Amino acid sequence: MAASSRKRLIAIAAIAATLFTGFVALGIWQVYRLQWKLSLIEAVETRVEAPAVPAPGPAEWPDITREKDAYRHVTATGKLLNSQEVQIYYPTELGPGYFVMTPLLRPDGTFVLINRGFVPEEKRDPVTRVAPEGEVTISGLLRMSEEKGWLFSRANDPKNGNWYRRDVGSIMATKGLMPAAPTSSMRTTPSIAAVIRLAG
Repeated sequence: MAASSRKRLIAIAAIAATLFTGFVALGIWQVYRLQWKLSLIEAVETRVEAPAVPAPGPAEWPDITREKDAYRHVTATGKLLNSQEVQIYYPTELGPGYFVMTPLLRPDGTFVLINRGFVPEEKRDPVTRVAPEGEVTISGLLRMSEEKGWLFSRANDPKNGNWYRRDVGSIMATKGLMPAAPTSSMRTTPSIAAVIRLAG
């Protein structure tokens, strides 16, 4: 066999071995990813169905993690600062709209960001909606701050009040509301329709 033919066979074998190794690694990763996803779903379902507990206070904030705390069923009492709300832009199949995020001032002087639900474009202006007044107790799911937005989303523009992801630290710092829980909003737990009615 000519030297050139041997080199060609060796090159083909090397490429085939690389592709085979890559496919095996991809298959193992997919199995691992599926197992991780199933475990996450089971953990989330368990947390959602668990009785609500008080939302973490400042002493607990340093120990909050996505793995053990995301979607915990919690409650928080305080006053919604409706004049300080922000709207997080989000596109949907039914058209674009906004998640209404309102800071909650708790009796201990700390703040929690509350996701009051999704509203369509025409309801973005707070004057088009009725907001709860006075002391309220909210039951919801603990969510984490978003480091990245949805695919192709723009960067947050705090200066002009344009938000595309729930970056809790940035939102609360822009509003001058500290100390604030480092997690994202509590997402209220009623049905989606009820959440929309609460916001609108």
